[in-house]
Amino acid sequence: MTSNRITMGIDYRSGRYYTARVRQEASERKVTALVTATESELKEHQALEGEDIIFSVPDNEVVVKNLRLSQADKWNTDLLARFELSQSLLDDENEFCFATLSIGQPNRCLGLVTRRRNLEQLTGSLLSSLNPAALLPKYEMRAIALGKGYLNFCHPEQGELVCLADFGDNVASICFMSGGNIIGLAHLPRGQFDLSGPALTGLNSEPGLKKMAVEFKTVVNFELPSLFKEGVAPPLSALIVSGDGSDSPVKSALGQHFQVPVTAPRIDKRFLQKEPAVVEGTLEDYLVAMGLTVN
Repeated sequence: MTSNRITMGIDYRSGRYYTARVRQEASERKVTALVTATESELKEHQALEGEDIIFSVPDNEVVVKNLRLSQADKWNTDLLARFELSQSLLDDENEFCFATLSIGQPNRCLGLVTRRRNLEQLTGSLLSSLNPAALLPKYEMRAIALGKGYLNFCHPEQGELVCLADFGDNVASICFMSGGNIIGLAHLPRGQFDLSGPALTGLNSEPGLKKMAVEFKTVVNFELPSLFKEGVAPPLSALIVSGDGSDSPVKSALGQHFQVPVTAPRIDKRFLQKEPAVVEGTLEDYLVAMGLTVN
């Protein structure tokens, strides 16, 4: 890891940019600023500086495919991902970006593909405000950044299989963790659920919450057998919820459908500078943004 390198993670949701600025010194990371702002506010904010800048990519704009690796494939995972994923594309493959994610298993990885123009649209006009010395922007799928944020900035929960869920603007990012690795990714379209309004105690009094919880449980139930098939045998041990709409009513609604603790992530404050600039919200609101800064 490069000494004294400043990295910015920018997660856009609900019309706001959640930004984390992290200073990397040798093997240590320190969060020096956490800022929530509109585009115009962020352009003029002192937090908008650093050698690297990484934007979150909505999960519904990324295609994820489980890839099996032979001994020969292990040395060419990026080429394998490009070949496998391009087979299902209707447009020129040069219009897409391809990537792979190691999941801690010798014979399996995840392949990812998204349209280039979607990535370019994520930056808006922010890049014109960057220091000219800044590198070209990088991008990371929200669910992956969520997992990296949990692994690198949170106290781990007990148990061998943890499900993370971060509610973004229109999509809830879902990440499965086991053995210190991201092992599965999913998402739930959120736009169809109305999670606003006063906190209500009963599911029957809030149809939007009830429907969301049922759909969320369906997504998790669909993914778990696939993980078990790939050798991930432990039962789900915890559900960690963050992001927009992850307040008590949402956790309560989800708790009705899961026989595991439903809690918020526990940020390890040892990674924070003594007085990081926090403009708005809670530390948990920036978990994806912090995860974006992890290379």
